[in-house]
Amino acid sequence: METEKINNLEEKGVPQFKVELPARNGVNQHNCMQTSIGMILDSWDKNSAPDPKKLDEISHRREEMGSWPGWLVSWLSDNGYGVDFYSKFDWRKFSEQGKDYLKSDEFRQKYETETEKNFADYLKRHVVEDGIASAKEMEERGLIKTVEITLDEIFERIKNGERGIFLLDGDHWVPVTGFDGQKVYYNNPSGESVELDRVKELKDFEKKWNRFNLNTVLLVKNREK
Repeated sequence: METEKINNLEEKGVPQFKVELPARNGVNQHNCMQTSIGMILDSWDKNSAPDPKKLDEISHRREEMGSWPGWLVSWLSDNGYGVDFYSKFDWRKFSEQGKDYLKSDEFRQKYETETEKNFADYLKRHVVEDGIASAKEMEERGLIKTVEITLDEIFERIKNGERGIFLLDGDHWVPVTGFDGQKVYYNNPSGESVELDRVKELKDFEKKWNRFNLNTVLLVKNREK
């Protein structure tokens, strides 16, 4: 079924594109979400883009901990950027129930969480109270799209000028820089530098995006001059 889905995607003539996003310093000190957004804003106007420390402040980032997207998505919207945040994760229930929801059978069944150890390690890297506040930020402002979006729709929008930040493997944000019909290219903010135009076969990229059945992507449109 997965192979059939990928082949259909290629046969439909999904838009091919290439965009350039500059590397950003300080990756070893700042999280992938902030770095991904920084690269996109740098590509549009480096002089007005916030520096990594400012993005940390906006996102309420805690040192050596994972970040949640809500405050950054809200900041982009407040500053004139178009934002569409698509996700299968139930942010409303998470904002209402917090850690109890993450431990519920419903969550585990819906999001295909793997083992108890993996789940415990995930919680250690993310402050759940921050996640709840982040979720409420997006919920209250209506920033979360409840409809599903396909990869071909996302790629079409990137080709037409928007930028896409994908959540891979459930906890790693990357900005996509290209698609050639068979392979997806993206910048990988990790370690002490950004790996530019990392390449994955489409089926492998989609598998990482599908992991835990989250299918989360942030699409950003440049503000009008």
